[in-house]
Amino acid sequence: MSKKDFSATFESLTATTEKKERAERRTADPEREQEARAALATQGKKGYKLQRINMAFTPDNIDYLRLVSKAKGLTMTQFVNEIIDREREQNADIVEQLKAFTDKL
Repeated sequence: MSKKDFSATFESLTATTEKKERAERRTADPEREQEARAALATQGKKGYKLQRINMAFTPDNIDYLRLVSKAKGLTMTQFVNEIIDREREQNADIVEQLKAFTDKL
């Protein structure tokens, strides 16, 4: 019984090949990133991240969020953001005064 010669296979496996140059990474376009953030459409897009917070709700408030957001066809996040947007618009003058005050500090 003769031994098999695997030297050619070994050489082909260990031979150095030319490395392919990597394609340039796409960087996030600031304008598109801002639009995606505003629309809550950052999922699956590299470099597009939203700030997140962990919040606790009372049982009554969580039930309300679930029911009303589902009835409006929104996610709970979209619904909470809608509530905050509405409050921010109603209190725009107070917000501006607070920003001016904190800038002076």
